[in-house]
Amino acid sequence: MAAAMTVGSQISVDGDTLTDARETLKATPVGRGRFVFLDEQSNVVELPDSVQRLLGSTLQTLAREGSVRINSIPSELSSTTAARIIGISRPTLMKWVSEGRVPAFKVGSHTRFNRDDVMAFCHARSQAQRVAFETMRQDDEEFDI
Repeated sequence: MAAAMTVGSQISVDGDTLTDARETLKATPVGRGRFVFLDEQSNVVELPDSVQRLLGSTLQTLAREGSVRINSIPSELSSTTAARIIGISRPTLMKWVSEGRVPAFKVGSHTRFNRDDVMAFCHARSQAQRVAFETMRQDDEEFDI
């Protein structure tokens, strides 16, 4: 029987559960199925799309990497934390703030960031990268590169 053990806010997954996750993805790839929740009376409760994406991403990462970490992010971020989330250096982040590319606010002399603004920036940046990649791919096909 597969098991997961909760210790504080961490969930440890045994080998059987990891195998189950991998087998589940082989049988039904994420995006081709839906996660459901059964309540105490065994009624099927449809989960919202945002939760579907979270569970799908978690399952894919678990199957691929063998472990997954989910953390909560505070609503107000320091520049170091915001830079780490975006995947850039702190000096680059501060340059982008001065250019108006990333919204920020001051608390005393410290620059702070709203979590939702940082996540929206990451999403927009990721979308722009996908569009640029797709454009490059189409150019490669067009010019037979």
